Amino acid sequence: MFVLVDSCLSEENERKFDTLGRKYGHEISVTDIEISMVEKLPVNERSHITCATYFRLFAALLLPDEVHKVIYLDGDMVVVGDIRPLWNLDMDGVAVSGVRGPRSSYSDICRYLGYSEEYGYFNAGVLVLNLDYWRTHDTTEKVLKFVEDHHAYLPMMDQDALNGALYDEKKMLPDRYNYMTMFFLRKNWESYADERRQECIEEGGKKVILHYLGRVKPWNYRYFGGPFHSEWEKFRRKSLWRDCRNKKPFVKYARHLVKRYLFPNILREQLSTEWVVPPESSLF
Repeated sequence: MFVLVDSCLSEENERKFDTLGRKYGHEISVTDIEISMVEKLPVNERSHITCATYFRLFAALLLPDEVHKVIYLDGDMVVVGDIRPLWNLDMDGVAVSGVRGPRSSYSDICRYLGYSEEYGYFNAGVLVLNLDYWRTHDTTEKVLKFVEDHHAYLPMMDQDALNGALYDEKKMLPDRYNYMTMFFLRKNWESYADERRQECIEEGGKKVILHYLGRVKPWNYRYFGGPFHSEWEKFRRKSLWRDCRNKKPFVKYARHLVKRYLFPNILREQLSTEWVVPPESSLF
């Protein structure tokens, strides 16, 4: 297992990764990346995503040559199923595989990126990267050239660049491998056709990787009651980072606790304006 970080990782967290690896009989290699490699690449100032998102573009260059393929995972995820089918995926002639994003249509983005929506648009939170292919085809340089050519408008930064540069060198995966909470954001859910809604429900019964996509994360107090919050809490309590929580503004947190424990119906009503729970499932 490789962890791609800049040089700010604390010694305490390095020790925790080492402990975690020894506990499960695996080596966890922390790969330091100089932030200068990516700090000049375009960043969406309105997004919570930083320039560190570009680190994954350098996997083929930074990881040892004997590493032929990797499953890339963002940090806001929980693996709840067997990922071996993902690892055994046939990647012959393919640079990258991913799961389509949560929007009902990406026609506008695909048009700007220069390809037909029929090729699909994936969310880059879970990727299978064929590193041999990347090394043979200079894929890192190809994607970085796309960033350079489209730097004026890449709202999703490297995700847009990966989809645009590799539009005909990618494979789309079932939702279960990147099961995004934003499927159930009300504005997304209500834009889906009935067939797409049913597909989301069915894939939810087979989900392998949960992705807490969006600005507000389950470790933020404001996420309480959001999709699969209990799953996150279950795994947090088991982890070496069980005591890590964001500091909360006292007044806002106190107000939230009052709603949560004294007026739960009000909180439930507020959540229902943002999230949707399909009636056929118990997804939350």
